[in-house]
Amino acid sequence: MENEISVWVPVISVLAGSGLTGIIQFFINRQNHRFALEREEETAEKRHKRELADKEEKDRRECYFLAIELVFRLEEYAEKCAYVGIDQGIWEGDAFAEFIHPIPALNLLNVTADWRVLPSRLLYKVRDLSAQHDRACSGISAWFEASDPRDSTEMSRSLIYRQRRFLRQGLLAMLYAALLRKHCSMASSPLMRDRLSVGETLWAAWRQQRRSATDESIRHRKQLPAINI
Repeated sequence: MENEISVWVPVISVLAGSGLTGIIQFFINRQNHRFALEREEETAEKRHKRELADKEEKDRRECYFLAIELVFRLEEYAEKCAYVGIDQGIWEGDAFAEFIHPIPALNLLNVTADWRVLPSRLLYKVRDLSAQHDRACSGISAWFEASDPRDSTEMSRSLIYRQRRFLRQGLLAMLYAALLRKHCSMASSPLMRDRLSVGETLWAAWRQQRRSATDESIRHRKQLPAINI
């Protein structure tokens, strides 16, 4: 009996040792696998953050480049709108002869930068300014076509309509240029810094137009016959 036990002792020792070694190896492999997954996840997260930072930097540079092009075009357009907004025209007696300043062109759609880097609301406003320019030109043409060149009253009203539309266009162009400058942390425009600037000229002429329109509306209401009910 003792001989039989002595025979099995080495076998049991070998089996126990092999089992323990296998268990230890299993947990070591499992731990190494977990560490490898954590390293891969950390590497992937760092790569993702780096890609986002690169994209943000690229978008920032693209936005700044786009803003530079748009700001100078908008401010140049606003300056020309100011001239149209105070254009009284050339008269020969009571007959209107011609304009002093032509309607400015607005070229924004041929800017080559990626417009998608702009905030969506600002993008819409800037792009819509071109559509408003076209509508203003169409409305002015319709007013003058319907006016008698020999009638100074009709031509004066058409001229005021032309002034009003392009004062509004100039103010919108200045506003959008200022928003672009702010979005890209650019310096403020020199066109808004003093009382003789283009911005102040536009605002002063616009306020005068609004006062004149209000006064005319009041005079028109006073001339209406009273209605007794």
